[in-house]
Amino acid sequence: MDYVEAFKNLKTNNKYSRKSPHKAVLLLTVIDLFESSVLSDNIIRFDETLRQAFVKMWNKVLPYEATFFPEAHLPFWFMQSEGFWHIVPFRGKEDILGILRDSHVKPSESKLRDCVNYAELDEDLYFLMTIQSGRSALKRALLETYTMLSARTIEKLSSSSDNFVDNSETALNEYERILKSSTLDNKATSQHSDKEVERRFYELPEDIQYILNIEYYTFLKNNINEREIFKEICPTVFDTYDRIAYNPIRQGEIDPSFSFTYENFLADLKIRLMSEEGAFDTIDKINDAIGLLHEKGTIHSTPVIEEIEEEFVQFEPESPSEKQDLRPLTLSLESRKGKPWTENEEELISLYYKQGYGFDAIASAMGRTEVSIKSRLASLGLIEYPYEIDTYESLEKEKPSLVIEDKPIDFYVENTSNRCSIFNRMGERVYSTTGKLKIFHGKVYRFNYKEICFTVKDIKRTAEGWDKGTKKLVAYGDSDLYPHLDKNNFIDQIEDFVEMEQMQFNKMSVDGKWYSFDGNCIGINTSVVKSIKTEDDLDGDVVPRLSANYVPKGKLKDFSEIVESSYDYLWLLAIIDFMGEKKHSSSLNYDELACMMIANAWELLAHNPSLKDKETTLVDCIEFLINESKEYMDVDLDWNSLKEDIYGAIKDYPMAGPFEDAVDEMLETVPYNTLKAWIKEDDERDIVLFSTEYKNSCLYALHPRKIDPYIEINPNWRKKLFFEHIDLMNYFQTKYIEYIKSV
Repeated sequence: MDYVEAFKNLKTNNKYSRKSPHKAVLLLTVIDLFESSVLSDNIIRFDETLRQAFVKMWNKVLPYEATFFPEAHLPFWFMQSEGFWHIVPFRGKEDILGILRDSHVKPSESKLRDCVNYAELDEDLYFLMTIQSGRSALKRALLETYTMLSARTIEKLSSSSDNFVDNSETALNEYERILKSSTLDNKATSQHSDKEVERRFYELPEDIQYILNIEYYTFLKNNINEREIFKEICPTVFDTYDRIAYNPIRQGEIDPSFSFTYENFLADLKIRLMSEEGAFDTIDKINDAIGLLHEKGTIHSTPVIEEIEEEFVQFEPESPSEKQDLRPLTLSLESRKGKPWTENEEELISLYYKQGYGFDAIASAMGRTEVSIKSRLASLGLIEYPYEIDTYESLEKEKPSLVIEDKPIDFYVENTSNRCSIFNRMGERVYSTTGKLKIFHGKVYRFNYKEICFTVKDIKRTAEGWDKGTKKLVAYGDSDLYPHLDKNNFIDQIEDFVEMEQMQFNKMSVDGKWYSFDGNCIGINTSVVKSIKTEDDLDGDVVPRLSANYVPKGKLKDFSEIVESSYDYLWLLAIIDFMGEKKHSSSLNYDELACMMIANAWELLAHNPSLKDKETTLVDCIEFLINESKEYMDVDLDWNSLKEDIYGAIKDYPMAGPFEDAVDEMLETVPYNTLKAWIKEDDERDIVLFSTEYKNSCLYALHPRKIDPYIEINPNWRKKLFFEHIDLMNYFQTKYIEYIKSV
């Protein structure tokens, strides 16, 4: 399980149009308790220590929370639904706990204390809790997803430190419990002292230490047949690194059948380190360690052969292979059937094939089927293999097409009512999902019809297998595409999907019509938008050019009806501007919004000089800032400065004089007035109250604090503002100009 991704997508109560933060705060509390050494074992009890730590964490990460209350016992109970949190009852309380689960009731705090002994985490998650980099990644995921803290605060809170020399020692003890094996007299493999090995290990970058720990842990869990001998050779992570770096194993020093498994471990470790900075020395040492396993000896270890020129061979499956076994391959390896191929395995089968071993011998040695061996050799260009003869002779279904646009592929998809899957050429299922799958232009895409939107994601193929990629199209309920789709048979309506380098140029054909990345029919409102600086109107003022017939959807369409001043438009433009940046926080403070309002007005007035006499407060502010920049700012500003340069120069500049006057005037009523498009209230207190619940799906929640007031963008609106950013900017820039002219 990808725990970072799981933490970002916790099953929460969304009653108030936002994710409930209770589970996130509990997990942050648990991480903090591990970091402070209050917790060390994989046993999490609901006691007063945990409850008080939960409240303390709540106040730290949700300092101004007005919607939810800090109750710790409910997330402790409901965390069971996440799959990585496991409740352990007191002896004799199992039946009561079962009734509570089956009835889906909320247990009281006293009932929880009475029935639940403790909770425990997945072993992999527990391991992440014991190492610094693991905790940091988990904390960052929770803070970014469930809090409204600034990026700087998140950076500070997500940092992690260790109070122990190394918490991975605790994890190694846990490995022993996982393995449930008898105690061994571990051989001392290192010629150095334990402290020396430990010192060298900690000289490695933290990410390298983390990967070594993860690989060792994963290896022990997954290699049941070889784990005892591996533990005997490398009893700890330190000795594993010592073996790689300073005392590498030579051929003949270990059981021949284990040398192949050990080499696979080294090869997988090398692949994991490829993307890590500072890992080159370690990778070189791994290569040297693998090289020592290639010394002269028996075929049981990786064979060494002279360079042989690759030969392309026509394979005739109906006749016996002319290649005969030179000697038996006796590698004892667990089955690799259906698992992804590694680079090391491909090198091995190439060597065995060139040395003259038969397909059955290679298959037996590799733990794979003959068909799989032939298929992989063909993909490596060593043989020509007609797959259909072997691959589908035993399948009781019609052979799917393995040719797309005259290009052969080695996978196909199958959609059923409850599961959609990708199969390889051997008919083995390699990936499953609930979303519908379809292949376009040699690539698999996942199509998902949800209650609020329709999404398209690509399915990526990596060395580890298949996995969901990134979104390529999102169509919300108010798009042209969404109401056109049949909820039950939409996959049959989709005729083509074209993916471009940038998401905004993606398009999909449905029932003969093309739709853009945001689900709108191409030719209606998805034309390319030209720059604001290129189109002149009849009066000579520069105005934005809109996409053809573009009109905002929802309440934004009627926004002009509630406008009381030009500041309302500038406020809305500032929000849209920020939400056009994908990585920008959903929380926007008043000061940054005011600076963006000035930057937008600056640009619009510069290109429409005839309007300056109607915006005297803003013009005075801009002239003041231009003069200030000559002496006190890093950038010399003028009327022709770019909006990005303007905002960057003024956002941290002290507010004084005409600058402060303009900000005070702009922010006096605008934050409240804008919300009147959704909330028909005159009392500002009612507007604040209803906005925090996102009443009528309003644009943002208002938090008018005395210090650092801010707004929080409705998550549903954020997506729309991002995908329609260009059109919305141009539309409301036009409305702003029209409004000024009409005053």
